[in-house]
Amino acid sequence: IFVVGQNNLSLYIDSTFGAVPAIASQVAKAYAVGIGGTKTEYEAIAQIYTELVFQCPQAITANESAAAGYPTWRYLFNASFPNTQIIPDLSAFHSSEIPLVFGTYPQTGATAQESALSQYIRGAWARFAKNPLAGPGWNAIGTFEGTDLGLLGTNGSSGVTVIKESDVDGRCGI
Repeated sequence: IFVVGQNNLSLYIDSTFGAVPAIASQVAKAYAVGIGGTKTEYEAIAQIYTELVFQCPQAITANESAAAGYPTWRYLFNASFPNTQIIPDLSAFHSSEIPLVFGTYPQTGATAQESALSQYIRGAWARFAKNPLAGPGWNAIGTFEGTDLGLLGTNGSSGVTVIKESDVDGRCGI
């Protein structure tokens, strides 16, 4: 949502990373249209912004917290529903899970997956609030050889799929 209307990938990369041409070149290669499922320059720009501003800093914080001995859990919300889109075809965006967490998503046009995912998320958050050391229902960071990122709502799921952090954090090194 923070980059809506931006459709020139080269211009975005240059304006964001142009001060360091070596990094700009790496970003251009890593986020070219078609890589990671992006179909348009806007989608590639949105992925860059998401990883640069939200996902990679959160990965660093979560992993440092876990390395310091604090039980830490991490999730990635990846569901979108037509009745919660503030503009068409937006997909998942920062804070788009909040209506599902509180069960306040619009009931008109709601899907069975949306209802089930909302119920799952509310249960996971409630379990975590009741007993933080037990976690929300998936693996804590640093367990199971890196298979510890809770992926919520992808591919029609109404629960959690646990994946490796490296599956979504691979470009954070750039």
